[in-house]
Amino acid sequence: MKIKNRFFVVMLAFLIVGIPLVSFGQNQTITCPQNLICTPIPPQPAGCPVGFTCKLNIVGTDPNVAVLITNTSTYSPVAKSVLPDSNVLLGVFEITDMNKTSTLKSISFNIPVSGRLPADIFNNLYIKSGDKIVPADSISSNPKFSNIDKILSRDTTYTLAVYGDVKSNTPDNTKVYVRLNAANSTIYAVDSDGVAAKVTEQISTSSTTTFVGKVAVSNVSAKAESIDNGTSRPNLASINIEFNVDNLSNKDVFISKNPNIALSTSSTPINSIVGLKFATPNPQILSGDTAESYVIPANSSRKFSYLGVMLRPVNGGAVSFKISRLKYGFNSKNGLPEPVLATPNTNTESNTTYDFRNIGITYTLATSDDDNNILATRNLRDSLVASVFGFAKLILGF
Repeated sequence: MKIKNRFFVVMLAFLIVGIPLVSFGQNQTITCPQNLICTPIPPQPAGCPVGFTCKLNIVGTDPNVAVLITNTSTYSPVAKSVLPDSNVLLGVFEITDMNKTSTLKSISFNIPVSGRLPADIFNNLYIKSGDKIVPADSISSNPKFSNIDKILSRDTTYTLAVYGDVKSNTPDNTKVYVRLNAANSTIYAVDSDGVAAKVTEQISTSSTTTFVGKVAVSNVSAKAESIDNGTSRPNLASINIEFNVDNLSNKDVFISKNPNIALSTSSTPINSIVGLKFATPNPQILSGDTAESYVIPANSSRKFSYLGVMLRPVNGGAVSFKISRLKYGFNSKNGLPEPVLATPNTNTESNTTYDFRNIGITYTLATSDDDNNILATRNLRDSLVASVFGFAKLILGF
């Protein structure tokens, strides 16, 4: 009995002491004892043990020295195609200051450009952070931005956006991206004591920006079809290549109604394509059309069909036909586009070309081995499937 009585006494004492500690969903009022100074623990990172405060550990650094961590911002633009213009956003990056407030003095980026130097396509390069704009010391593949003097508060993340003023004659399909090779040699910041911040080595890269010319071509399709020749084998095939001309500029663009002027073409064997002409475009008629030229108004698109007839080679075999270049101008000049300079890939305000990247078609007419079958069935269908290539959007460079 004594043991049982003691058990009930212990349980009663536990209940008396423990009940006030149970909240049952109500707010608790925590009173700090008079002989102690109590400080609430702030929210801790995931994985931090209960009862501890946790802070990012930068291995090998002095906790009294500022440490900079970099990254590509989620606000950095995704891969895009844009017109050459001023104030083009190229990339957004983040800098986080750890341990101690510092002042960012300078930063260098790496800016690769496809097939040319940054100075060939940029008039200016600059960074923005808040209201502060800092131009590059020079336009190069590794431009440095000095005299930034941006205060980086402790445990705070800042964004740096890289912009460029792009030259209007930048060649079509020029690609560029911005890379931040974070290191002590590329980022310089100092704390209030003049001690240089330590930079955590990290490579951060923006998405690719593609600069398209004033005109682009899209939605290309090509097909060929044998022309019925009665009881004889087909010696001819009709070809039809369709494409949209997209005027991305703020001025009207003109192309000649004569395909021999508007397009550069080739065929194998030579002279195996005849009767080349434009079919009625869509829209069919626009107010800017002249007797000699089609207009593609500013910031609009127009669909064209290019028709011709393919001749059977003397010795048989396939015939290939390609469009390599579209020629256009910004002036009608009596209905004709301005002359296109002979230099390949010319891209100026008045004389411009668009490289089709050899969009075309390869087709084989029925061979002599098929004659008996053709005579028997009189069903003169295509003997081989047309080989069509170039359906990818050309402004992406495929």
